[in-house]
Amino acid sequence: MADSFELVGLKQANKALRNLPKSVQEDLQGVFNLGAFDVAHRAKARLPAHPGSRGAILVGHLKDAITWTARPRTLSAVVTIASEFFYWRFLEYGTKTRGAKSFLRPAAAATEADHNRRLEAALRKSLTELEREAKT
Repeated sequence: MADSFELVGLKQANKALRNLPKSVQEDLQGVFNLGAFDVAHRAKARLPAHPGSRGAILVGHLKDAITWTARPRTLSAVVTIASEFFYWRFLEYGTKTRGAKSFLRPAAAATEADHNRRLEAALRKSLTELEREAKT
């Protein structure tokens, strides 16, 4: 089992999106896929460098464990970290003795504005296409 972070909004909004025509859903899925890819890529880049060979090896393995997956059936995409790399939580949130070196939450926050712009553009494009179809 892997830990995952969904890049979807409220359940009601997602349900409304799934009621849109298939072509619109495909465009939106592309936006969600790009958002998940972007978060995963940025999270890998933000992982802190650890001095010493063991720390460097752990971070290297953790980078490989961060993946993203499209979920077209639920019109979403997720970023996951394989569960055997549980120590990501120690980096992300810190421990009693070490401060947090967050990499995942800042990566998601850094992509939020671009993701919202892409989502809005895809919805506007779809609305224009639907209006054009309704006129014919």
